[in-house]
This record gives sequence, C-alpha cells and structure tokens, in this order.
Amino acid sequence: MHGKQISSQPASQPASQPASQPASQRSLHIVVAVGPFTVSSNLSYAPLQELVKYVTNHIPHVLILIGPFVDASQENVADITMMELYDTFFEALIQNVMSPLEGLNIKVVLVPSAKDAHHHVVFPTPPYKLRKTYPNLQCVGDPSILNIEGLTLGATSTDILLHLSKQECSYGTQGGDRISRLASHLLCQQSFYPLYPPNEDVFIDYELLEQHAGINFIPNILIVPSSLRYFIKYINGCVVINPERITKGYVGGTFCRMEVAPQVSSGSLSDSVVAQIIRI
Repeated sequence: MHGKQISSQPASQPASQPASQPASQRSLHIVVAVGPFTVSSNLSYAPLQELVKYVTNHIPHVLILIGPFVDASQENVADITMMELYDTFFEALIQNVMSPLEGLNIKVVLVPSAKDAHHHVVFPTPPYKLRKTYPNLQCVGDPSILNIEGLTLGATSTDILLHLSKQECSYGTQGGDRISRLASHLLCQQSFYPLYPPNEDVFIDYELLEQHAGINFIPNILIVPSSLRYFIKYINGCVVINPERITKGYVGGTFCRMEVAPQVSSGSLSDSVVAQIIRI
C-alpha cells in the first residue's frame, strides 16, 4: 500500500471521519506487539528479533510497537548492569528493528511507555525522540488515536484493565463477562484512564490527562495491552483487543495481527475485522 497516511491526534478531538466508516478501499494488514521486548533474564531481545522476522515474511501495511522497550523493571536494567546509556541502547534497538524493514513499505508506529528507563515517567506520555529519522517510522504519544486511511485505532501502553480489575465495585459478582465490563469503562467514561485515584505505579499529570487522554468518540479498534489474558472482543461498537505482551517473564508471549476489510455501509465493523493472537 504505497503512500499510506497515518495521522495521530489527541484523543479528545473528534475523528476526521465517522468512526464506523473506514475509508480504505482495500484490506489493511496490521501487526501490534507490546513490550517488554526481551525476557527478564537477558538483553538479547530474541522475541523482538522473531517478531521482525515475522513482519519481513508477512509484510503488513502497519506495524505498531507499544513500549516499554528499555523496561525499568528488567533485571539487567534495574541492576544497572548495562554497558551503554539508556538512550544510546534504545536508539540502537530501534535501528535493529528498522534496518531489516528498509524498502518493504511497512509503516512503523512507536507508542511509548512510562515504564521505559530512558523516557518520561508521567502519563500521558510524550512521543519518543530519536536522533536518527526514518521515512517509514512515526512516534506518537501514549495514549494516541491513529487514523490509518480512515480507520481509527486507539492505543495505550498503560495496563488500565488490570488496574480497574483491582478497584471496580463489581469485583466478585457472579455472571456476566468481566473482561468486557472492564473494557467498557473506557468507552462509557470516555477516558483511556477512567480510574481515580490511579494505581500506585502510575504518575498522572491531570492537566495533560484532560487534554490528551479523552475518548470523545468510539474508535474502530482499541488496543488495551494488559497482563490479563489476551482477548479480542466487540464492545459498544468497537473492536477491543488485548494482545498481551511479547514476553512474559522468562519466556516469549504473544502479539496480534489483524486484517481490516473494506466495510460495506450496512455491515458491522466486527464483520470487517479478522484478528488473531499469535504466540512468539
């Protein structure tokens, strides 16, 4: 898909097109993976290398990578046993991702995490800053709503589902779909982080939260990474996906690939999206 356009806008702004009508006249292939991108015991980033190999073989239109990349809780990072500066290490890591994709016409989007050792610890989190620029790489903030040829896709790196699961008043009740209920809070309360006070490991700038973390329209797809079990659900007119994480402690985890077909005006978006959780 040559000349593909992806724009990022604050979540509090309205969509440029009705959220139920993606404009693309061809299927969009999207891969989404969430960090940490290396296992807890080393900094080899083998799962990330496997993901890049998968992407070079399947060539999606868009690859969305959600941090953390340099996880502050990772054993070697937390013990300060790294031989390089965090920023230098991160730059080299991104270059190792982008170099194999050169010439493949894959748009790469980086969503930051407040858990990155080299980045801001406040949520909402500003985009990564890279010294080297790549024509097919775009850095956005956390959270962000992307417009991919008319398809609106919201994404955050914060584990709001886990945080809500610890606090919601419905905890322990019988019956119902608990995961759908947790995810619906974001759409019903029109916020990427509808929890006050926040979880103890989240540092929120409430002025920025009001400006950049609202959901004033229902996006076509909402990516809500969580340590809770992965899922793909259709909730309140939105396809909500938890791809889990590409690593889980000392082993590889999962990522998501999806195909979004052109939507007929009378059809449901859920009929246009085919998504799959893949184990690395």
